[in-house]
Amino acid sequence: MRPFLLCVLPFVSHLAWAVPISVITVLTSGPSSTQSTLNTTSSPSNTSSTQTITVLPLGDSITFGIGSNDLNSYRQFLQTRLADDGVDIDYIGSVRSGIMTDNDNEGHSGATIDQVSAFADGILLQRPQVVTLLAGTNDVALNRDLANAPNRLIQLVDKIALTSPNTTILVGSLTPLPFFNRQGAVDRFNAALQGLVLEKASAGQSVVWVSMAAIVNADLADGVHPNAVGYVKMGQAWASGFLSAVQNGLIK
Repeated sequence: MRPFLLCVLPFVSHLAWAVPISVITVLTSGPSSTQSTLNTTSSPSNTSSTQTITVLPLGDSITFGIGSNDLNSYRQFLQTRLADDGVDIDYIGSVRSGIMTDNDNEGHSGATIDQVSAFADGILLQRPQVVTLLAGTNDVALNRDLANAPNRLIQLVDKIALTSPNTTILVGSLTPLPFFNRQGAVDRFNAALQGLVLEKASAGQSVVWVSMAAIVNADLADGVHPNAVGYVKMGQAWASGFLSAVQNGLIK
């Protein structure tokens, strides 16, 4: 049995488009604009329709799926959405959560950035083609070294790139955190992290910024974790970033 980590809620606390700047940065303001962007980023011609792309969903309880009754998180919608565009993906990870058939992931409830980084060590040896990375909510909720939190997440990005050089990393922004009344800290974290990610992309690193701005307080189940609607919006954002990365040749 895996050890149960930090809980900052009575529930499990933890967290969870894009355009490579070289590249991409996809931003969303709501469901309709998200869908519109998705429709314009389809037909990923740079990958074979018969190719299966390995994807590592990496993060905390949002990646695990807390807040959704089926625990599928954004993973089910993302997989289905990409399949509609002829892109088959295979999730990998040491964790199993959700009623979906392919429920592998690396989402650990209560994990901070440093803990997510430690959990990633083993699974990165499988050299996933894509990582969907969302971490930092627990750091913000616990006020843990917030001044350096974005840099610590970028250090994880660098570690992924060093361990698996051909991996494309999709980095998601934090979703709202009204339960802890920490939205100001969330906004500062996201702004700093976006700048660091775009610097990496400009330097040629295969990293994409994925904004979760379409998710609002009403899309949360408990003030921390997305509800079913929130996870769909999150899946839309990941899909947009993923397809943009494919079109720009970042995912092969």
